[in-house]
Amino acid sequence: MNTTSHMEFIRSSGISFMYFYALVFFIVGLFLFMAIKKGALKVHPDNTKVHLFALLTIGFILRLILAPVIEGFSSDISCFQSWAQHAANDLPNIYNLDIFMDYPPFYLYILAIIGKVVDIFNIDYGSSAHMLLIKLPSIIADVVTAYIIFKLAYKELKPEFSLLLSGLFLFNPAILINSTLWGQVDSFFMLMVIIFLMFIKAEKKPEATAALAAATLMKPHGVFFIPILIYELCIELFRRKNIKNFLMSVVYGLITCIVILLPFSFTQHPLWIFDLFLETSEGYKHASLNAFNFFALLGQNLTKDTETFFIFSYNIWGHIFFGIICFVITPFFYFKSKSSNVLYLASLIQTIGIFVFWSRMHERYMYPAVALALIAFIYIKDIRLMGIFALSSLTIFVNCQIVLERMMAIGNPHIPPDNTILLIVSFLNVMLFAFLLWTSIDIVLRNKLIFADLKFNKNNKSSKKIKRNKKR
Repeated sequence: MNTTSHMEFIRSSGISFMYFYALVFFIVGLFLFMAIKKGALKVHPDNTKVHLFALLTIGFILRLILAPVIEGFSSDISCFQSWAQHAANDLPNIYNLDIFMDYPPFYLYILAIIGKVVDIFNIDYGSSAHMLLIKLPSIIADVVTAYIIFKLAYKELKPEFSLLLSGLFLFNPAILINSTLWGQVDSFFMLMVIIFLMFIKAEKKPEATAALAAATLMKPHGVFFIPILIYELCIELFRRKNIKNFLMSVVYGLITCIVILLPFSFTQHPLWIFDLFLETSEGYKHASLNAFNFFALLGQNLTKDTETFFIFSYNIWGHIFFGIICFVITPFFYFKSKSSNVLYLASLIQTIGIFVFWSRMHERYMYPAVALALIAFIYIKDIRLMGIFALSSLTIFVNCQIVLERMMAIGNPHIPPDNTILLIVSFLNVMLFAFLLWTSIDIVLRNKLIFADLKFNKNNKSSKKIKRNKKR
């Protein structure tokens, strides 16, 4: 092994432990699931809060240990560090500076706070403490999401399962690698999406519209969930004839957009945010950009999406698939179902389907599927949803692990289109979407559920009031 290769190996080995961690996670997770299901492990309701606190604390400390010592995805970390500094100095004019900037404004407010903390405490730029601060919002989002999953599960399931599902999210290698090792902010975005869906579930459409508007102004792939909002507002307007709630939802969404965008808009033309979204999309014109999906399965990772595949370009095929998923498949299930729980099933279809079949996808864009599958399982209780959770966790982890390893080892994250693991995992993701559709057909059309045989939490009074098939 020559010197260069040796140095590359040392750098990449910084996250090689994640393979062993992932193996242990899946084995232990399956063991605990089966043990609790059979009644071999029990938690007294009075001790639930103590166990939850310990779970969340350990998950948080684990992240605090790993975050400062793993260099992460260097270009993303550098961008966030630079943006935090500029945002702290002059947030409203950040889009006028001569720097690379492809993020919408919402998360810049968070980065501005981080930049201020760095200045106030005189933290060295690029230090371990600086890196921890950059990763901290997503780390906190991980813990908050794990807590939300517990609270949702505790209303429906036994304390043991509530704790287990929370832990399966918190210690999930797909989650850990994104927020704590990579240094991305998808966990923060995912938390906003979950809040959006919780508002929908609680029949708070105006608040839901505001939450999704904020999420979309944080990351453009908030558009994945806009069809969900559209269908809910259609139900509100045409089925329930609630014009007031419909109009209030529109107003809440517009006000949220104005509040977030206004400080940046005084020196920009009125439609500047749409230009930013378009420029961001045009900067990644590939059939697949390291996303293990349908186009990668065809051997087209890193291929320009302007190239032709059977009459149309990959970009046009991607838009065709996008339209079929958003305006044929998802609404078909949405309006066929009589249960409000279809909300989470439809969100899963959107997340996995768009990642698998839309062009210009990155390796991280299926990320919300991990939490969405768990929440869908909590409400629907079909054991196949846990299978979807497990498989999506695996494929997301492998996809991100390989990309991050390459970036840390050789400074080039791009995976050759003939890479064997890429092809295998891409096939698994295509099969994952097919399995999700089959499961959705059983649940929605055939009313055929494969129950996990889990008991309700009889110690939680609210659980007695839950109706499994709440009419919409």
